[in-house]
Amino acid sequence: MSRDGVRPAPPLAAIQRWMQAVVVSPRPLDEALSAPEATGALPGADVEQLVRPSATLTPAERLAIYKDMYPLRMVEALEQDYPVLAWHVGEETFEQLALDYVAAHPSTSWTLDRLGDRFPRWLAEDCPREDAAFLADLARFELAQTEVFDERPSDVLDGETVARIPSEAWARARLQPVPALRLLELRHAVRPHWDAWQHDRQPAAPRRRATRVVVWRQELSVHWREQRRVEHELLADLVGGAPLAEALARAAERLRDNERDDRLFTWFRRWVADGLFATVVVD
Repeated sequence: MSRDGVRPAPPLAAIQRWMQAVVVSPRPLDEALSAPEATGALPGADVEQLVRPSATLTPAERLAIYKDMYPLRMVEALEQDYPVLAWHVGEETFEQLALDYVAAHPSTSWTLDRLGDRFPRWLAEDCPREDAAFLADLARFELAQTEVFDERPSDVLDGETVARIPSEAWARARLQPVPALRLLELRHAVRPHWDAWQHDRQPAAPRRRATRVVVWRQELSVHWREQRRVEHELLADLVGGAPLAEALARAAERLRDNERDDRLFTWFRRWVADGLFATVVVD
């Protein structure tokens, strides 16, 4: 208390933490104001002193508007990251899924860019829907696209660099992937739903089928491709840091003799052309 009897204003950071705790709380406003998250952020907080009234609204009513808008903003943010999933289940169902997810994993950041990072796992582990496993796969696929788009830029391995590496060094070489690369192993087919969404067709019924996908960014565009098991496992070995000779030997064991050299060369040339690797390191 100051000498003139006026309580000094709390620090701005404390007010911000208090308001965030109140706004993101799934409880009604009166309960959110007295919840530990709010009282811990700003002990003794009084909404009448922290929020000014307007010509027609009390401080509590003004705060309630922000609190009521928060879930809608969360749904909107998640829909931007998961448009195919939202389209597949429909607007009302997706809104309920989003609200249930946000209640379990409220935003703790100043940005909503990472709000949906745990959505695939939540769908797989906590969503009660019968098709939750499929929705989780679809969400993993969409999250991978968001992640590679947001990844930092890097150098890209080109044909000239490859040509300069002595042939005897390739056995020991390790290929370093670009940051904007994700490998997915899914239990359901995702292409039919992606294609249906792009062409505004009726959503296909989920189909269980082991699907391996590589997702990457090339310049400013995100690309993805389904892969055969052998190609996917070879790429995963290389991305994991295996020496080229070891990775190729394992892949060769899974290929028929008449397709071995052609397949391996075709895959490697495609990966370099797609910009999946940043550089080559020779031990």
